[in-house]
Amino acid sequence: MKKTSKVICVVASLFILSAMFAGVSSAGKSVTIVGYVNDQYQIVDAEGTVYEIANSEKGEEVAELVDRKLRVTGSLMDADGTPIIEIAMYEILDD
Repeated sequence: MKKTSKVICVVASLFILSAMFAGVSSAGKSVTIVGYVNDQYQIVDAEGTVYEIANSEKGEEVAELVDRKLRVTGSLMDADGTPIIEIAMYEILDD
């Protein structure tokens, strides 16, 4: 009986953890994107792909640069088909 309870607890824990991370893939693939910051605090590249900016110190700095052309480098993640970039560094290109 005790063994069955432990197995049930382990399975339930794994189910809860998988539900928490469902829809968020942190592939962490390093990318460089050139684009503009829009007024919704996103980066839009030349092809029209919209990247959400992950909440971080660099991300907050970049989000303030609305209508500026930037080159950003960081880790690309995916949340239910929406690309999210966690910015490691950036360069302003339109000055």
